[in-house]
Amino acid sequence: MIKLSKIIFINAILLSFYYNASAQTNDLGLKVHHMTLSVKNIDTMVYWYTHVLDLKLVSRSGSGDFNAARIDLGGFYIDMIQVKGSKRQPSQDLSEDDHMLAQGWRHLVFNIDDVYKTYTLLKARGVTFPQVIDEKNKATINGIFFKDPEGNVLEIRHILQ
Repeated sequence: MIKLSKIIFINAILLSFYYNASAQTNDLGLKVHHMTLSVKNIDTMVYWYTHVLDLKLVSRSGSGDFNAARIDLGGFYIDMIQVKGSKRQPSQDLSEDDHMLAQGWRHLVFNIDDVYKTYTLLKARGVTFPQVIDEKNKATINGIFFKDPEGNVLEIRHILQ
């Protein structure tokens, strides 16, 4: 009979192999760490991402011409910077439906378990959506776009693993 400590040890080794295999995404060892979002008003954006989306503020720094904040999304970070003289691009004013017509990074997707539940909670927190999801079609929708206060497109989506 194998002792419990040996079983725990073997499971720990297997889990470490699994973790290392799943964490290694390519030959270069590239893993996503953070994205940086240039913003007009860092105070408004930090408040919205921490209070509306329930993300955690990790740090704030800077003053005057440059301010920064780091928001934690479970080990992936959204860094926000407010730089004097930065400008909004015309493509940022496209609707949620048309935003894919502009080139460059287009939207950030949040994987969730229940689109309708999250949609309902975000609507209650003041988020506006271009579509309405009603009780009858809530099971058929697996994703929906919306914008943050500065017009950056976000999406909540149920992605099967």
